[in-house]
Amino acid sequence: PTELENSSFFDLFSQMNKYIQQLISRVTIQNVELIELAYKSISFDDLQKFFGLNANMIKQICNDRAWQIDSGGIYVLPKRNDNISAPSNTNLTKLVELVCFLER
Repeated sequence: PTELENSSFFDLFSQMNKYIQQLISRVTIQNVELIELAYKSISFDDLQKFFGLNANMIKQICNDRAWQIDSGGIYVLPKRNDNISAPSNTNLTKLVELVCFLER
């Protein structure tokens, strides 16, 4: 391979790596938001398993999201973010009504 081909490959690899990191970040944020909606408490170990992260990184997520960790470090109390909308039966009902209307 020529130097130009190596340079192009490196640029492509660098750009692809950037997109992969953005995707990982987006998925992590979505998972954190889902945990906030689904759990009042969750074990610290389960969080590590869900995210595949070490204890320090989980503590950082907890600090960033203002989640409480119990004194023994066993359970995490996610702080519910009310700005996130969870799927609900109301939304599903509206969708069904719209589809029925369109089928008439």
